[in-house]
Amino acid sequence: MQIDTRNRKCGIKLPQDILNSKECPYPKTNDGAKTDLKWYYPGPEPKQARYGLANPEYGFDLASISNYSGLLECPCTDRFGGDPVIYGKETLTKTLADSYTVVSSSKCTDGKANNALIETPYTCFRSAADMVSRMDYKFKVEKNLTISAADGTIGNQFPPGCSLDVKPNNGIQVTYNKFSKSKVKCANSDSASWEFYGQVDFPVTGVKAFLTIAKSSGLVKIRLSGPKDVWFGLAFNAHYMNDKPYSILVLPDQDTSTATVVEQKLGTCGDEASHCGGDRLQASVKVIQDKIETDPVTGKQIRTLQLERNLIGISKDHFSFITQDSQAVVNIPMMSAIGKSREFAHHSRHNKGILSLVSISDSTCLCIDGTSSNGGICDSKGQGCERFIQQCAKPCMGNFGQRCGSLVEQSNPVCVARSYSGGQKCCRGNGTILLDWHQDSPAQKELLRYHMKFRFYFQEYNDGSIPSSLQTTTLEAADKIRQRRTDIATTEISQLLRYNSDNGPSHYNLNRYYYQTEADASEYDVPPAFARRAKSKLGKEIVLPIPGYPGWPENKPTPGTSCTGRCPDGPDCECVHEIRARFHLPAKRNDGDSKGIRLLWANGHCHAPTCLDLELYRMDPGHEMELLCRQVAVYGQGNLTHDRFDDAGYIYIPPCLWSLPGEEKEGLQVGILLPAGAELLSVKRNRNTYFGHYGEMASWQMRGVEF
Repeated sequence: MQIDTRNRKCGIKLPQDILNSKECPYPKTNDGAKTDLKWYYPGPEPKQARYGLANPEYGFDLASISNYSGLLECPCTDRFGGDPVIYGKETLTKTLADSYTVVSSSKCTDGKANNALIETPYTCFRSAADMVSRMDYKFKVEKNLTISAADGTIGNQFPPGCSLDVKPNNGIQVTYNKFSKSKVKCANSDSASWEFYGQVDFPVTGVKAFLTIAKSSGLVKIRLSGPKDVWFGLAFNAHYMNDKPYSILVLPDQDTSTATVVEQKLGTCGDEASHCGGDRLQASVKVIQDKIETDPVTGKQIRTLQLERNLIGISKDHFSFITQDSQAVVNIPMMSAIGKSREFAHHSRHNKGILSLVSISDSTCLCIDGTSSNGGICDSKGQGCERFIQQCAKPCMGNFGQRCGSLVEQSNPVCVARSYSGGQKCCRGNGTILLDWHQDSPAQKELLRYHMKFRFYFQEYNDGSIPSSLQTTTLEAADKIRQRRTDIATTEISQLLRYNSDNGPSHYNLNRYYYQTEADASEYDVPPAFARRAKSKLGKEIVLPIPGYPGWPENKPTPGTSCTGRCPDGPDCECVHEIRARFHLPAKRNDGDSKGIRLLWANGHCHAPTCLDLELYRMDPGHEMELLCRQVAVYGQGNLTHDRFDDAGYIYIPPCLWSLPGEEKEGLQVGILLPAGAELLSVKRNRNTYFGHYGEMASWQMRGVEF
């Protein structure tokens, strides 16, 4: 979230303001009552901010209706991802067109994916050219062939619809066969010895991967190349770290002449960005060759490895190149990254791509992708589109006992690209500008400088072996050593080391437990309760569109919304948006079965300005709907003369805390020892009577012990 101090009264506007400690009284009305009016002086916001309320066409006075910046929601803009209901039908920032995929079934309409035949030669040739362009330069479309519906002679040589045939010189013929009665099958996984291959290039990182998967050998062979002197890697079946993908990493050895290849499950830290190294996996890749070459174009040294591993992963965390019903996986979202050094750490550059595998011997069919989002968010030129389906959990109706949630049931816009309207994917990292093209860029103003102060409280660790008569701190011992009183310090330390007792330690390691109520998209949208009417500056009355819910009717609450009072326009109308999720605590840990979990700290994630509360319940047998934790948002009131940090509208969410048995003197309830694998229910509520909120979060970060 962005903290907009530039546009707040008494906010930091220039570097010298940091040093000013002058009082900043809260504005008053004539009768002395506090008011939010003009406390916040809004800066520019894109049209899509605040679900379109920032659109200047509607003439809303943003300072009179809120005291926060609409930028904190990361709205999509006409630079990237802007919705046609805000920016017009001609915008290129969102495509609602179908996406396309190669298949390994005998025809497009086979299987569970609801794929379909491409309907026109133009679409066939255009989508095939786009797919081939992502492959190595050695692959080129040499011929586009259209077969008429009446030409059974040639039509019986190709599958119906769109298909690709690879020639020995890597030239590709793309065929659109209108002869629907053709009995020729697509290259498919039902044959006794299928084999598919293809290449994906990542121009930003310079990583390239050529893969061959073959049924006869049961192997995937990978030719992987990247920079010689720093680590690089490849992640499978993912475009984002929070997909927690399987990856292959290449880590140069000390002299960089050779490298170590490891396998890793990425993004398992447990936060919304999931931007971390993750967990090392059991080795399954065999290195056949590690060779250093000079790139003929750039002159740089590159490392090329020949790798092999089984098609089927050796665990659930290892990606499998074949499905449970024995279909080859031939369309794979991919990520690549390179590091800053030999050691695996945060990447310096990363890139996304799609690996499409084609048959070596038969016609590979290209079809409308029935599993895709049928859309994408793009830049202002309609390029760089991101097509995705988030891992939103299935509805809890009939899914008790397994991970389930509300987002799919509510058709929440974050789940698919075609409805995505704001949040992390429109805050694209360094350099992202959350304004429309015609608005002033912050780069034209003086940059803000922030000073942040941290204070850490700690206690010396006592392992239980120190009696009160000998207690001293390591700081005291170190001080005596600095005073050259080493004889006394050494004696005291020796006494401490010799002493032993059955007392317990002063500190225990707290295990971390992380779950998402927005399971498992890492964010979700809180739409406004109703589609409301407004007048444009020209006096025309319109129904304000709701991005993500196009054409939503008036007077009908949006999904997840419940209201009291006379709604939507009555003065007593109050509306709340709610999502739920059910999940299980771990049943096992690395060294065996879990003995249960005693929570000591729990804190949910909730954003201003709409956050109300979060609740966590037990759902294990005999304890259904037993409340464990309830957090209620506390908002700043702007009483800065009393508390300079009481900034209006800023949010504080007190956590839930418990003690260990025997430590009730701390004033806390003893944490309940929850059984291993216990099911929990999370409920999250936001106020949405008039305003919506993009990119809301509702995750639980918790810590506890297993005794």
